[in-house]
Parts: sequence; C-alpha cells; structure tokens
Amino acid sequence: MNRYINSVEKLAPNGSTQQNESFNHRVALKCPKSKHFSGSQSFSFRVAAAVNTKNIGYTYINEVYKKANFSPTKSNVTYRQIKEQKMAKKKLFEYSPAGKIKRKALKKSRASKASKNKQKEGLTYESDVGLSGILELAIETPSTSVCPTVLTSYQFDSSIEWKIMYVDTETTGFSVDKDQVCQIAAYDGECNFNVHIVPTVSIKLKASIITGLTVNNGNLFCRDNKLATVSRESAILQFIEFLESHKSTEPNIILVGHNIIKFDALRIEKLTRQFGLYERFTQVVYGYSDTLDVLKKKLPERVQQKLSFSETNLVKDYLPQENIVNLHDALQDIKTLKKLIEYVGVTDKEIINQSKSLVQLQEAAQFRQQQ
Repeated sequence: MNRYINSVEKLAPNGSTQQNESFNHRVALKCPKSKHFSGSQSFSFRVAAAVNTKNIGYTYINEVYKKANFSPTKSNVTYRQIKEQKMAKKKLFEYSPAGKIKRKALKKSRASKASKNKQKEGLTYESDVGLSGILELAIETPSTSVCPTVLTSYQFDSSIEWKIMYVDTETTGFSVDKDQVCQIAAYDGECNFNVHIVPTVSIKLKASIITGLTVNNGNLFCRDNKLATVSRESAILQFIEFLESHKSTEPNIILVGHNIIKFDALRIEKLTRQFGLYERFTQVVYGYSDTLDVLKKKLPERVQQKLSFSETNLVKDYLPQENIVNLHDALQDIKTLKKLIEYVGVTDKEIINQSKSLVQLQEAAQFRQQQ
C-alpha cells in the first residue's frame, strides 16, 4: 500500500464518487427524504432492498419469494425481466461512443447553465460556501468607491530603462484553483527561457488537445516526444532568476502576453506565493501589458468588423507564412506574438502605455473581493 500512499496526490484527482452518489440515489428512492423512515422497523429492509437492487439487479425479489416459499406471479417476473433488459441496454449505450458523446454534451450544457446562473445570481453552491460575514453585509451601506481598474494605464516615462519581456504558460486546464502550470516561457527578442513541469493533477482532455501535452508513467510528453522537466519550485525560481538577470536598479520589467492579465499572470503569481517568492518577484517586475488590449486599440477596424483577436486567427491573417501547428507551445507562442506585434507596427511605447502595475492589479482584486 505504501506506493499508493506516497502517490496519493497523483491518484486523488482520478477518484470518483459517482458510484456512491448512484447508491445514495437508490436508497433515497426506497426511503424518501420527505418521510421519516430511519426510526421505523421497515428502514433496514428498505436499505437492504436498495443494496440488492445495486448488487443483483431488479430480479432479486424473485429469489426473496423463493426463500419465503412464495410463487411470484407471471406478470411480476415479466416486469422485472423487462427492467433488467432496459438496464442492460442502458449500460451498453453508456459505454458506446454515442453514449460518451451524449454525456459530454449534457456536461457541457450543465456547465453552460451553471455559468449563466452564476453570472445572474452569484456563487450559490460550491465547497466551503457559507454565510460568514452575512451580518456585516446586512449592516454595511452600499460602497461608492471606484474600482482601481478604471484608473488610467501607465504613461510612458522615457527616463526609466524599461525592459519588455514576452511571457506565456501552458497549463493542465483553465481553472486557476484546480489546475497547474506545465510550461513557463519568456523571450525578450534575444534571450529566451523555457522550462516544463510534470503536473501532479491530470491534464484535461481539451487542454491536452490544444497543447499536445500528456503525462505517462510520471513523464511529460509533447506529441509523443519526452520532455526534460523540473519541479514546480525549481521552475518558478529559475524564472525569477532569469528576470533578475535582465533588471536594472528598480523593478523595470513589464511582462507581455496575449490575455496575460486574466490567465498567465494569475498562475505565475500563484506559484510565486506557493513557494514564498512573491516579494522577490515584485522586486523585479513592474507589471503586465496585455497584447489583447494593445492590438484592439491598434486595429480598430478589426474590432468594428467583429473579427477574432485570438492569437491563432491573428497569425493566420497577418503572418500566413508562420506555421500555426506549433502554436500553443509557450515559447513558440511568444516568439510568434513578438513577430505579430512588430508586423502590425506596435511600438514599445504603446505596450508600456497599456501596462498595469502589480500594485494596481492587487488593489483591483481586493476591491472585487470586498464587493
């Protein structure tokens, strides 16, 4: 058992409570929650009936009749045989390709519905959701403060020796809380940094299709090519050391990326905090500049035409000679992004003017939590 105990962090994400939930549902059918059966003499028989249905199937009652020296009616036997046939067909369908497609569609539909409800009503059901602070909410008067994100972006100061560093990450999924970083890359036009990390959680199918990353026997692969990897702590430490080798006397590095503020920045800062490196990170980095905002400002006609600003579509339209097959490798992404920025004529001054400082983004996050 020791090898399983030592690998519990890797095995836990693969666990499922589906069988437990299924059995709880069967018990609830025999003992509805709206009735008080736990204090009745029939309770143990009702639970036993649920157990037999789960383990044996609907025909278990025929065996009960035989042991009690009763003869089940023909209609009773026929009814339970039909139920068994339906259950067998259902199981066959569930394991078929059509069944898997249907489950994925239903899951997507539920997720979409939950997302819409969350936007309308806020968070209503999740682990650790409670009523802490409800009294304060009832007493507080509505806040009239202005969210720090409405503050203007940084105004270019030529006296500071700014350093623009393109950065990208690849992850196991799209959740900041549950998923992990698999790759961190940085590029300034001359020097580049690139490390891979074996995640301790499974890589989501959608993320794996996009990035080509998979894990097999504790090794990380990209489209069947085994990658050299380091630990998460070593990766973020090496990343900060790489940035430190490019800084001047004060935090002057602006991290640049496509959708960096909403995606990559959150994951990078989470790693720095996990290993006690956030303060060291702030001594090097001034803030972030999102090329999504920069390009929308630079290409207003594309906004008017409601064309996509995804990196893949931008590269297809402006750099058709580039091989988009290798996009979604973090290092390749930022090298291509830099070419795209230069091709459409975005200057360093425009990138810096669109930047947001770490302090400003932290204040904005605190404001949202207070709301």
